[in-house]
Amino acid sequence: MEGVGEFIAGNFMNLITPIGVLGAWFFGRKRGKADTKVVEADAKVTEGDALGGMQGGYTKFVEDMNERYDEQERKLEEQQKESSKKYEALHSDFEKFKTEIKGIISKKDEISAGRERRIKELEGQIRDLKKAS
Repeated sequence: MEGVGEFIAGNFMNLITPIGVLGAWFFGRKRGKADTKVVEADAKVTEGDALGGMQGGYTKFVEDMNERYDEQERKLEEQQKESSKKYEALHSDFEKFKTEIKGIISKKDEISAGRERRIKELEGQIRDLKKAS
């Protein structure tokens, strides 16, 4: 048995190294799994925080866009009301102008007709004077 003892003593490092490697691999694997679980849990928390942050940012963005849209809609409605008032005023002025123009044209036609009658009267008087002379 001295041969086995000497063999073990002489090769102690050679024998213990694979056992150490197997132990390190086995315990390292367990530690790696535990570390992976911690990292995955942190990643889930970070991912949840990121999603929450993105949702919060999106919510603020939507609220801001809705406020801007409402403001623009309000301004547009005010402009439409103002434009309608201006249109009504211009339309009313235009109708008055048309009425005045019709009155002027009617007056012009009366004057023209009166002038034509007067010309015929004068021509008749000229003829009468020529016959009398």
